Amino acid sequence: MRLMDGGEAVVRSGTGHTPFVPGPDEVLVSLPVISELIAASGDFEKLLADNPEIDGLDTAVRRLHKALHPLYGQFVTGLFEENRRANGALSPVFAVFSRLLDEPNDSENPAEYEERMYRRWLAGRSDGVDNQTIERFEKRLGRGA
Repeated sequence: MRLMDGGEAVVRSGTGHTPFVPGPDEVLVSLPVISELIAASGDFEKLLADNPEIDGLDTAVRRLHKALHPLYGQFVTGLFEENRRANGALSPVFAVFSRLLDEPNDSENPAEYEERMYRRWLAGRSDGVDNQTIERFEKRLGRGA
């Protein structure tokens, strides 16, 4: 079994099995690495657009997007907050990330769904966001957390 395939990993020793002990739940990822991951994701989208007949490629691209979204989402949220505070919803940074903002908010995780909605609100896209949620977002932005 490959470690990243899921399931319980074990290390085989001469007489038995020793459970695998995972490392930390989180790692720090630098901005250049996040930028490269976003670029690579775009490359895969282009590959899919140019080769829709490749069996399984669409599923792999969707899986890649789903896996990367929380990673670059944290970075983008912080960037959007700083730019919203400094420039309001007119910051040019929002145009740079318009492709990400245009993606449907289809997260099944309630916390991730809220984060995506928050990023859209930070970028001035408040359609479909109720007043109570807007108030919560304004408080969050105001306290810097």
